[in-house]
This record gives sequence, C-alpha cells and structure tokens, in this order.
Amino acid sequence: FGMSAKLASFKPACEYLDIRSLAFPAILGQNVIIGTCLGIKDTRTPMIGIIVSSLTNIALDALLVSSWGIRGVALATMLASYAGVCSMLVSINRRLHFWKDWRIPSLQELVPFLQISSALFIGATCAGLTTSLTSRTASAAGDLVAAAAHQVALQTWWMLSFIASPLSLASQSLLPKYLMSKSRRSVRKFVGTMMLLTAGLNAITTVIQWAVPHHLSSLFTTDAAVISAIREITLFACLSQLGVNFGQVMDGIFIGSSMFRHYLRVMLIANLATWMTFWNFPGLQGVHQPS
Repeated sequence: FGMSAKLASFKPACEYLDIRSLAFPAILGQNVIIGTCLGIKDTRTPMIGIIVSSLTNIALDALLVSSWGIRGVALATMLASYAGVCSMLVSINRRLHFWKDWRIPSLQELVPFLQISSALFIGATCAGLTTSLTSRTASAAGDLVAAAAHQVALQTWWMLSFIASPLSLASQSLLPKYLMSKSRRSVRKFVGTMMLLTAGLNAITTVIQWAVPHHLSSLFTTDAAVISAIREITLFACLSQLGVNFGQVMDGIFIGSSMFRHYLRVMLIANLATWMTFWNFPGLQGVHQPS
C-alpha cells in the first residue's frame, strides 16, 4: 500500500501477502471467538488458541523457511492461524455446544448487534487504515534503511501494545458488573485502578522501547545505518507507545460502559490527527510522531 515498486523488499512483500491473505477467514474467526469468550469470561479458550497457533508457527517455520524463504514464513503463519482457530472452536464448543443450535439469525435479531458493531467496525477500519499508512509513509520514498528501521520499530511497538490488551479486555468484561451495581463510587474506583495500572504499564513499556535501539538492537539487526535510524525515532516511539496504551484501556472502558459514540468519536479524532501528521511529516519521522 503505497510502497515503491523500486524498493528491494517490494517483490518478497507481495509474495508474503499473497499467501498470508488466505488466513483472513481464520483471523476473523479468532476475533469472533475471542469476543464470545470475553462475554462469558472464558480465558482458557483464547489461551489454547494462542498456544496451538504459536507452536504450529514455530514448527512450520523450522520446516519451511529454509526451503521456501519468505513464502515459507507466510505459509507457516497462515496454517498456524487455521490451527489456532480450529482449536478454539473445539474448546468453546465443549462449553457452549453451539453447533446444536446453529442457525441464520433474523433481521430483527441483527439490529441490536449492528447498532453496537457498526461503531466498532468503523473504529477498527480506521485503525487498520492507519497501520497501513505507517508502512506507506515509511517506504514511499524508496529508502530501504528507513523501511527496515520502521519494521523493527513497528514490531517492538506491536509487541508492547499487546501488553495493554489485558487491561482493556478486563475493563470490557468487569466494568458492566460495577455499572449494574449502580454504585458510582465503585465505578470510579475501578476506573481509577485501571488508570493507575496503565500508568505503571507505561513506565515499563517506555523503558523497553528505549532499551531496544540502545541495548537490544542486535536481536533485530546488526546494520549500523538501520540502528542509527531507529535511535533517531526512539523518543517519538516512546511517546506514541504511551498514547496507545492509554488509548487501549480507554477503549475498553468506553466499550464496557456501552459508550460507543464516545469510543467512535475518540477513534476518529485520533486517526485524523495521525493522518494529518503523515501529510505534514513524511518519511520515517512522520510515521512515529506522537499524534
């Protein structure tokens, strides 16, 4: 998306995407199952899916990468996604036995679902578009060093972003219970606790984000030019990570309290600010500017 065809990574990127895109149904299924598990407070099923998917990916990488290269990586990831979703289906079916009552819902039954999911769909679409635009902005100039530095920074950013996900999911799952108690004090206490935990999490992720280019860069690359490029954006990456962690937890609070309009409004404002940053600060610096 916006990558220069002259960039050396363009062809292997297309090869990877051609195979990796076949995993879309599995990823969609995983998201649906995780949402269901969240509603019934089932943490075992997602854990099983992650374990099966990860082990399958590791095993297939060892078998395929040496012979197939980038296509082997994509194939391993794609097959691991299907292994993960199949294991999740088996696990959740043992609890819900949903195959027995499977049917196509009526339009009347879909209305409340669409009212809620429409805001989430728009927010997720904006977030996905923004993620695509980051790669486009970093690689559009055809600079291989900038593209490589962006990939290292992005992988670190994604890894640390997952750390905040449990707090977001906990807010979505537990906040409705406090709201049903109709005790404003307990709701405020819960939200305050989430904010304190997020502050502590931000301190940890900031240290890790700073340490990667300065002390852990050998885990990703030994290229001096790439390491130098990563260090130039470290401050921006740290500030961006703080905003992402806080935003994830606030998303969980908005969803858990059924404040979908607020959720959508915040998502649109945040993504619009990010897109404006891409427009005014092109290249690697623009990608990691904290919007």
